[in-house]
Amino acid sequence: MTYQSDNNSSKINEISIIDLWEVLFKDRFQIIFITFLFGICSIIYALTVTELWKPEVTIYPSEKDKDGASSINSALSQFISPVAQDSKSAKHLAILLSRNFLIKFIQDEKIEKELFEKDWNLDKGIWKDDPPSKNELYRTMKNIIEIDKEEATGIIRVSITWHDKEFASSTANKLINKLNNHIRLSEVEDYRNQLKFIEEQIKNTNLNEVKLVLFNIVEKLTSNIMIAETKTQYAFKIIDYAYPPEYRFFPQRTNLVLLWTFIGFFLSCILSILINIFTNLKKNK
Repeated sequence: MTYQSDNNSSKINEISIIDLWEVLFKDRFQIIFITFLFGICSIIYALTVTELWKPEVTIYPSEKDKDGASSINSALSQFISPVAQDSKSAKHLAILLSRNFLIKFIQDEKIEKELFEKDWNLDKGIWKDDPPSKNELYRTMKNIIEIDKEEATGIIRVSITWHDKEFASSTANKLINKLNNHIRLSEVEDYRNQLKFIEEQIKNTNLNEVKLVLFNIVEKLTSNIMIAETKTQYAFKIIDYAYPPEYRFFPQRTNLVLLWTFIGFFLSCILSILINIFTNLKKNK
């Protein structure tokens, strides 16, 4: 009895597959037309869509030993949690995407016209309507920046996606240089404030032991200031600068056409089956 039921179910499945094939074969011209239509539309789109380029600059967190590179500190650093070690570079990357930094970068480099070239009247040298607000500048700039970090190696890739590969590569390099300089000047200012405070404490104390400790701190802060003022790649060391890429990031024309042609074929088959099901349901009523 079980053998017979299994036999019947296999026959039903076989019949249903045959019926499905007959439905698709009957509507083959409709399927071919829809598939062809999707293919043609995808070709037109792939040839007319704005090309995007994605140059990237490869960086690595700069190793700054602010305690004079002593052997004791080097030994202790082996026991520091990797999360704690990465916290400073994470903070620096957060600065890179911050509103204040990006707006200042845009204003310093004067790239508002490139970011909103459709709103800029090149002949008259004025904005067509109102100039973009700071929020618009920030959103546009942030949306074209992508940061990819390899957790295993710590290598960071910062890329700019734009339709002008020369502008994108130049902007990516300037962005990292500006970030390094911004962090360097910020830390120099912090060191100077600390140094000023320590020097005032030295003047106000008469204890030789305390003065000795404070003088050691002054020496370290002075050393840190000298290092910061002379080191251009302060927060991140640039491993590889961004260059105009040879191949575009978008569109990948062949993949795009094949994908949408397949989607057209799949949808046309589904449409043919659904129409046949509804037609049979109406006949059976």
